[in-house]
Amino acid sequence: MAGKERRMSASGSLITSARLLLPLLAAFITAGAGVRIFRGRPRHGIGQRPWTLFLALMVFGLLLALCITVERWETEPKQPLLFLAFWVVQWLCFILAGRDGMKAELVGFFLTDLGLMIASLSGPSALLTQLLGIVLGIAGFYLLRLLLRTPRLAEKFRIPSAVLCIALLAVTLFLSEDVNGARSWLTVSGITFQPSEAAKAFYVMSLALPETRLPKKTELILLTAFSALCVLLLVAQNDLGTALVFFAGFLAAVTLYRGGFIAAAAGILGAAGGSAIVMRLGGRAAGRFESWGRAWEYANDAGYQQTRTMAAVASGGLLGLGVGQGWLREVYAASTDMVFGVLCEEVGLLVASSAVLLILLLAVQAVWAARSGKSPYLISCACVASMLLVVQTGLNVLGSLDVLPFTGVTFPLVSQGGTSVAACWWILAFTGTDRLPAFQPEAQERGETEQ
Repeated sequence: MAGKERRMSASGSLITSARLLLPLLAAFITAGAGVRIFRGRPRHGIGQRPWTLFLALMVFGLLLALCITVERWETEPKQPLLFLAFWVVQWLCFILAGRDGMKAELVGFFLTDLGLMIASLSGPSALLTQLLGIVLGIAGFYLLRLLLRTPRLAEKFRIPSAVLCIALLAVTLFLSEDVNGARSWLTVSGITFQPSEAAKAFYVMSLALPETRLPKKTELILLTAFSALCVLLLVAQNDLGTALVFFAGFLAAVTLYRGGFIAAAAGILGAAGGSAIVMRLGGRAAGRFESWGRAWEYANDAGYQQTRTMAAVASGGLLGLGVGQGWLREVYAASTDMVFGVLCEEVGLLVASSAVLLILLLAVQAVWAARSGKSPYLISCACVASMLLVVQTGLNVLGSLDVLPFTGVTFPLVSQGGTSVAACWWILAFTGTDRLPAFQPEAQERGETEQ
């Protein structure tokens, strides 16, 4: 009995210490990643790898893993081994980063740590699925980075990527079953996945500006038609949140084209008209908009999830109640659509805000770097991918807090789901490409060569 009391006392002390250290580490990682994102290419070999930042990230993940181990050790003793596997993956990526160090990977690892925390408290099978998605995503991340080192080669995949994107969305529409009013999931040999998540990476490659020629009006028209078809397929699936994410990517892409603002304006008008039609037809989407901004009036109906999320955010405060100590995760879809509320409740508003800020920093960096980049393809890839991540994050966070309509999209790399985390890592590969040689202006490359 005394031994059990000692264990309970030790676990309580660990949770208390973690509540204090996690926000500090999150703030340090966010500030360091911001400096890393906007810092120019280092001129010398010493100090190029962000050792301090990476070690802080490892400590952050260690604290999360220890808290989860305290919470689940007696029932799930194998979970620490899965976290150890992820640490091995992180160290391998740190070594593979080479002399240029890490950039987008640091943001990805921080968000992935939080995602593993969410999945681990849902059971070992969910954690294993999440880890497999992470490995698949990181492998795709480095394959895409290798391809992007030669933009002229990467742009040859624009048309095949567009065909694959449409094929994935069409197959999902016609072969999937209706789940909670949406047709977004496919099951093959007992494995369930969401093709629209994987389609996002192909969508980015399809929208990017060509490297070898100036875009013409015909190409802009084809791009608009392709994006409209993708959005219509998603609307037909009743996946309006993902449709809005795709539409935001289209706006980011066409504004980089000559005359693209006209296409953007036409797209906005078309989206407004389509939204009005969808609302008149009623159904699940209309119900979401009916309770928008009035969730507390529908607290036990259409606003059930939003009101519980807001209550959880308030109960967690700045530091959170401790990993595994929250109640929101018992609500349906808490680990996916309402994951921001789970973060706020268990690890605090400071850590949850750091996750959002890191994604915003990637977007700002993409726009900042676009001013000096010489590769149109890499510039547009970074801008479109960043737009997808930002809009998806905004819909997840603000939708669950009833600031925007609750659309049910995931938080990139944090929400539970193997398909989602793999696809987000692939999209992350298109950000931070300003350190690739093909991105750099000629003058800067010559200056580095001389040095």
